Amino acid sequence: RVLGGAPDASPDHTADARHRSPLTWLEHAASIPLDINHGIHDGRSGSVPFTHSLHAWNAVVPAADRIDPDLIARFYDTQRPPAGGDEDIADPLYGALPPVYRKTSGNTRVTIFEGGHEILHEAALNWLAAQRKGQAANWNPPRVATLKTSVGDRESGK
Repeated sequence: RVLGGAPDASPDHTADARHRSPLTWLEHAASIPLDINHGIHDGRSGSVPFTHSLHAWNAVVPAADRIDPDLIARFYDTQRPPAGGDEDIADPLYGALPPVYRKTSGNTRVTIFEGGHEILHEAALNWLAAQRKGQAANWNPPRVATLKTSVGDRESGK
């Protein structure tokens, strides 16, 4: 509706859709710390499939670190993570919704966690608090704050 019709209905709609898409602009974020997170059940019990985050990852990282689109589709279909992710993904900041897949490249990390369409406030805010302008990403932030938040019947944090 925002475009006035389907994105492929006209060249103007296609151009407008590309201009509005974060994928168009993400390559400009490659030099800053970027932590992309998504719940594995989103898209089934939520509105945005976690594949969006994996495609965002691909838009930011060097070609050698990208995830093959066929593996992304298979990951979504089976909900079984592909090989090639980080080996040790235990992360206490994710509380009851632990990471099931994580991949890191330079200043960019993607994490797919056991959850849906939600924000893990404790993980996000502690990670953000550990970042410093002009420095490499800090992937092991200390727990600065412990938060207890809930969304519906789900609880984030401890």
